[in-house]
Amino acid sequence: MNTVKGFLALLFVMFVTNISAQTVISNDIYQLRKYKLQAQHQEFFLANFKNHTMPIMQKYGFSILSTWIEGNEFNYLLKWDSQSSIQSKWLQLMSDEGWRNQKAHIQQQYGNIIEEISEHVLADLVSMKNQRGFTAFNIGDIECIALSDGFVSLPAQPSIAPHISANLVANELTKGFRKDNIIDYPINVLLIKKDSRLILIDAGQGYANRNAGKLVGYLQSMGIQPSQITDIVISHAHTDHIDGLIDSNGKSIYSNATIHVSRVEVEFWESLDNDFANSINNVFAIVKPQIELFEDGAVIHGFIKNEIAPGHTPGHVICTIFSGTEKLVAINDLVLDVIILTHPDWGSGFDSNFEQAISTRKNILFQLSENKQLVWGSHMPYPGIGYIRKNDEHSYEWTPKFISSPTSNK
Repeated sequence: MNTVKGFLALLFVMFVTNISAQTVISNDIYQLRKYKLQAQHQEFFLANFKNHTMPIMQKYGFSILSTWIEGNEFNYLLKWDSQSSIQSKWLQLMSDEGWRNQKAHIQQQYGNIIEEISEHVLADLVSMKNQRGFTAFNIGDIECIALSDGFVSLPAQPSIAPHISANLVANELTKGFRKDNIIDYPINVLLIKKDSRLILIDAGQGYANRNAGKLVGYLQSMGIQPSQITDIVISHAHTDHIDGLIDSNGKSIYSNATIHVSRVEVEFWESLDNDFANSINNVFAIVKPQIELFEDGAVIHGFIKNEIAPGHTPGHVICTIFSGTEKLVAINDLVLDVIILTHPDWGSGFDSNFEQAISTRKNILFQLSENKQLVWGSHMPYPGIGYIRKNDEHSYEWTPKFISSPTSNK
């Protein structure tokens, strides 16, 4: 059974069996544990879990909401008030002498009665219900899910409009009911699901930013573990797009994924020797065995076309996801903020080639607006899905896609 669907089905069962709604609808964390059992030992395991394991767990404050069987798979659902509680309570349990003796006795008498253990830490139901971290929609037969890794807060200048007067920039921001000198840039990430493929467009900023690092949790709340991601397409190598590839210990998070990067992008950063480039190259070095380089125009798995849109970085790409007559263009960092749509020539202090970035931006914005093309942007207001509307010869505006509910695919 799909983990999240199974979880929601379980909640329904809990409601109709008179477990209080307040027990479930809270800000707590839910841990779903799944044990694949040896068929011949299933009856013994169930009796032992009920009579011996559960009392020890309850002694250390484990809150067991429910247990159930699916074939030879035993499942149980735990509720926690914090991530730290999960770690500390499990450590207490595994240090308990009674639990350790019981485990040793079973191992000696029966051998391995559990073939496999898996778990899913699920977001609280309120977050799942509100879908604060993900919004689903379809492109033909491809399911797309707009995710968030959080945001990065930066001074308005020079992150945008480095050569424009501060008063002009402040006026534009306040017209949009925003702070006049700080921009909170959304870090949007796109998940693409087709057949057996789970593909991310970029990986966010991860642990390096205290306001980011939420992507893995949102994936897990949908029942997707990092090890299940098959591919990651890197739009460009700025840290808010690639630092999320590794954890705080310098290990690859998505260890089974092929990481697709433009050859031009990798060669550009490898040619530089400064602190910023070195941090980027360090990430690339860690995930190097997983990297697969592509050329301009490469199509990945038959439905993601990658075209270099240079200027922000030399190998920055836009990605076109297509199925039948439908398509979505991931513009990535072509536009860093909606203000740049109004003033395409204001640019960004992060553009490696400022004038080239302006030219690329204007050409692509014109095409997108003329074609009334659905787009997704890394830093557009979350969930980053919408259209580029032309105001006049030199100005555009953002029109968010109408989404009737967070889980709508229309």
